[in-house]
Amino acid sequence: MCQAELAIIKPSQQAAFGEEIKILHSLHLYGDVTDRTLAKTHNMSTKKSSSLFRLDPFLDENGVLRVGGRIKHAMVSFDVKHPIILPSKNHVTELIVQHHHERINHQGRGMTLNDLHSHGYWIIGDSSVVATYISKCVTCRKLRGALQEQNMADLPEDSLEPAPPFTNCAVDLFGPFHIKEGRKELKCYGVLFTCMSSRAIHLETANSLETDSFIQSLCRFIDR
Repeated sequence: MCQAELAIIKPSQQAAFGEEIKILHSLHLYGDVTDRTLAKTHNMSTKKSSSLFRLDPFLDENGVLRVGGRIKHAMVSFDVKHPIILPSKNHVTELIVQHHHERINHQGRGMTLNDLHSHGYWIIGDSSVVATYISKCVTCRKLRGALQEQNMADLPEDSLEPAPPFTNCAVDLFGPFHIKEGRKELKCYGVLFTCMSSRAIHLETANSLETDSFIQSLCRFIDR
């Protein structure tokens, strides 16, 4: 599996960084550059406009392009100290980003980048590459998409025809509210009657959610 991975990554690097790899081959820089003279020669040979100029790149024993740096003695794995360099616009890079984004269950850009770095990958312009992929991810668009605004349905006839207040009305209950009756603590509910035409409201109380309690509130409203 590891050999197959390297066999896929090396052509991608060759296509994107062919000139830089050719320079490293000509200087025989296989391994991290620690000698000052070799480092100076390497920096002078690499164009400052190159996307790899600040990464101090080198070729490992398998001919894979990796990031250099000064953390050779860190107590972490070789892949974390010297991650594999990947081009930004490449199908292999997109597949690797997709794998790690799905591996962390579609979390955000920062978590995806952390997972990529911890598994030994360094993508040129990684932040924008991951952000672009997440913007196209169907699952993320569903989870983090903006709320949709629908057109409301047509109003019923009862709300449009002129009529005396509470000729047509709707009802709803809200609560509960905790009240004390002697030493007992009871629940009571509010009953809200709304006029469909004028939007006037009338409030009643209900001692419970039972049918009898609601009918008593309805009778009081009708009597009023």
